[in-house]
Amino acid sequence: FSGTQSGFVWEDDDFRDFLKRDVAGTVFEFGPRSTPGFKGAKPLGLGGWELEFVGWNTVFPLPGRHNLLDALAAVSVAMKLGAGSEALASGLASVKPLFGRSQLFGGRISLLQDCYNANPESSRALLDLVDSLEWPGKKIYVLGSMRELGEESRAEHRALGARARKSKADKLFFFGEEMAEALLGWEEAGGARRSPPLHTEDMALLQKAVLAALEPGDLLVLKASRGLELERLSNAVFDAGWAELPGGEQGGSHAS
Repeated sequence: FSGTQSGFVWEDDDFRDFLKRDVAGTVFEFGPRSTPGFKGAKPLGLGGWELEFVGWNTVFPLPGRHNLLDALAAVSVAMKLGAGSEALASGLASVKPLFGRSQLFGGRISLLQDCYNANPESSRALLDLVDSLEWPGKKIYVLGSMRELGEESRAEHRALGARARKSKADKLFFFGEEMAEALLGWEEAGGARRSPPLHTEDMALLQKAVLAALEPGDLLVLKASRGLELERLSNAVFDAGWAELPGGEQGGSHAS
């Protein structure tokens, strides 16, 4: 690697060939088929993934296929830089989520806080993840506005609403001005008759409604762009004793 220019691109990126073209160096691919030695991944639900490589394995604690791809990218880069299997295994196992990114909190309920950022792809990925989980209690999804989508905002929020109607949520809440379009998308999607989501721009109303819906054993999922400050809802959940902040863990305004 020393003295050369190199890059990495996802093996299934729509622009993979374009990104590799006319590069003054070597562009490597990463992913399930390209990351050296990767043999497979067993999903552990919200516990992340059990990863198997040639000669070693480890548990990577962040859930979702998007996080798995990030792990494979990191492994590909680290291998090219000479990292050994012991360092790779311990490094992956020690990963902790940053604030608002796939944070999982336990307690009387489970709270999945993923509200640092939201775009159409990441929102669909999160819905795919939580829909796939077997869960003994209710699944409650709180979806907030996706900001900075420009002229695509209305169409993308309608698409998110349609996708949410097909989700496995037992209760849905839409938060933010742009989510009015998601409600229209939900209504237009049709399908099995379901109670419409509560849509509001009032955080106090959202907190009251969500807290009233919670029961022990539920899974509460939060997804929104950073500007929505959806961690304010998390704080209400913590304050009401439904979920707990482990020592040193960051919630919302509870963070130092």
